[in-house]
Amino acid sequence: MSTVLIETTCLPPIPVVSTIVRHSRLLIEAHEHYQKRSFRNRIYLNGPQGRTLFTIPLEKGKNEQMKIKEVRIAHDVAWPSIFLKLIRSNYGSAPYFEFVIDDLNVLFMKNWKYLWDLNLGLWEIMTKLLHLSIEINTTDTYNQRPSPGVLDLRGQFLPSKSFFSSNMSQEYQQVFSDKHGFVPHLSILDLFMCCGPESSLKLKNSSV
Repeated sequence: MSTVLIETTCLPPIPVVSTIVRHSRLLIEAHEHYQKRSFRNRIYLNGPQGRTLFTIPLEKGKNEQMKIKEVRIAHDVAWPSIFLKLIRSNYGSAPYFEFVIDDLNVLFMKNWKYLWDLNLGLWEIMTKLLHLSIEINTTDTYNQRPSPGVLDLRGQFLPSKSFFSSNMSQEYQQVFSDKHGFVPHLSILDLFMCCGPESSLKLKNSSV
């Protein structure tokens, strides 16, 4: 059984998922400390202006020093409603919008307390929609050097200029492609909205 180890992610970019699906087991790091400027709470979508960032708000404090399972989501702003409104605005005309919006409504309107739990819930939706047969587990402890046979990708995918300019995504027809052309490395949600059941094949054919 081939295993890939990665930090928790929130509807991660296509290259991240494309790498993961090449393995039979996903191991999510449960004993790290939160790090800013990562895909742990950032979602990159397509919109009228091109690539659009939505960030899950976190409670103020020294999150970077907190254990990942203790990082709390902020609810002083009704961000779930804002996010779902953004999804409807950006993807309402996408071919597979109706196939996923109900699941997103149910999940995001829950009163999530911790980022860790929200991200696990999103992985459940992704594996169902993409028909992934991958086994998902979490680490029991933090190991600087994982066991042999485990591909350690912790810290390898970051929202940087080099990441977004890299050649790791197979092109597909996107919403707003008539305005921007193809926008690479968006959230896995963008791929499913546009390609539906064909998303799994697109993931396997991506050049990672």
